Amino acid sequence: MHRLVLALVLVGCGGGVHPIHCVEGSTCECSGDCPEILCDGAANCVVSCPAGTSCGVIDCTEVGSCSVDCDGAAFCRTIDCRAALSCSATCAGGADCEVLCSGATSCSVTCTGGSRCALGCAGATSCAFAQCEGPQVMCPGGVVVCNGDCP
Repeated sequence: MHRLVLALVLVGCGGGVHPIHCVEGSTCECSGDCPEILCDGAANCVVSCPAGTSCGVIDCTEVGSCSVDCDGAAFCRTIDCRAALSCSATCAGGADCEVLCSGATSCSVTCTGGSRCALGCAGATSCAFAQCEGPQVMCPGGVVVCNGDCP
């Protein structure tokens, strides 16, 4: 019964105030306004924020692998990959993304199609934009912004 409830939550947030708890082996997809998406220390967490959605905090802290797609003018306020082994974020089609990778082993962000992306890499072993369509600006605190101004 408990797993059934989790599976129903994964269908989408749709404007709710409760967090989405991602489960191993499934893609967590936001539909509407999703203030918090939690990977809960999963070995492999996959999150999708499709066009027109707003994903508040995507919590991938200390996970094995986290992959986030933020597409079509979606708003991904904070993708938190602190101390993750591997984190990748793809922000495309005018998305707005902030990715925090301090202390991560590997962190990679693709920022294309008019998207604006901020990437914080303090203390990360490997952290960079895999692709940045637009100018890159170095900001205070070790934050690099692709296609936008410093926060």
